[in-house]
Amino acid sequence: MSDRIVVMKSGGYVQQIGTPYELYFYPENLFVAGFIGEPPMNFIRGAVDGSKLIAGGLSFDISRIVKDVKALDGKKVVFAFRPEAIKLPGECKAGFTLDSKVELTELLGDTSNVYADLGGFNVILKINPHQTPEMGANFKFAVPYEAAYVFDAETEKVIKSGLKRH
Repeated sequence: MSDRIVVMKSGGYVQQIGTPYELYFYPENLFVAGFIGEPPMNFIRGAVDGSKLIAGGLSFDISRIVKDVKALDGKKVVFAFRPEAIKLPGECKAGFTLDSKVELTELLGDTSNVYADLGGFNVILKINPHQTPEMGANFKFAVPYEAAYVFDAETEKVIKSGLKRH
């Protein structure tokens, strides 16, 4: 494993240079965010209306994670989170609680991948295999504020990165 990695897009364009940790937790754009990680990061495309993200059947306040949310009013954004970052509602003190419908489950031994519909968006959630919901079930989960990302849909650059840098 390298100490530093260069992520390039077709045509030889450098997207980001950093340690594996930096690329995974602090992607600078949508390409890097989707390129690093298995399963890949979940992307919810929508627009900001006031302080809310409106996307498909979803609507929730993002002012807790974006400092200058007023500057984004009317802009298209991408809300994102990693499949393994989710928590069950009782396990999350501060986050977005979201309702989904389970479409498929995949037991992998130490984890389960749950493929779900979230307000019209397909998402993948990684959970404890002992907590795997049944197919067709409604499944509530939370995305902790510190694990949520927001990207500018036009420039694809990060607006709000996940965890605080240490």
